Amino acid sequence: MISSAKYAAGFGPFGIKIHMLHLMKGTAMGEAYLRAPFPVLSRDEYIKLVCDILEIMPQSVTVHRLTGDAPQESLIAPDWTRNKHAVLNGIQQEFAARGSFQGSAL
Repeated sequence: MISSAKYAAGFGPFGIKIHMLHLMKGTAMGEAYLRAPFPVLSRDEYIKLVCDILEIMPQSVTVHRLTGDAPQESLIAPDWTRNKHAVLNGIQQEFAARGSFQGSAL
């Protein structure tokens, strides 16, 4: 994901959207997960990854999305995605703990 973010940043985009994986009922991946669960990112892993991506993204790039919503009745995993505010607050806290910000690794 970091490689993809670096690649995208190299094109000088106007904006980016970052979104976690939602495993949903009625999808091939969701059904595969129900048959044989596989690892998915924890909330902390996702927050750290988002901060890693934003640190390498120029400040001139508008961030349109950091998280998303899935229909609650269809979501299989990860369960932590049900609380968007906790994710956004976690990103702010992680940046504060690192003493960093968007573009700080450039």
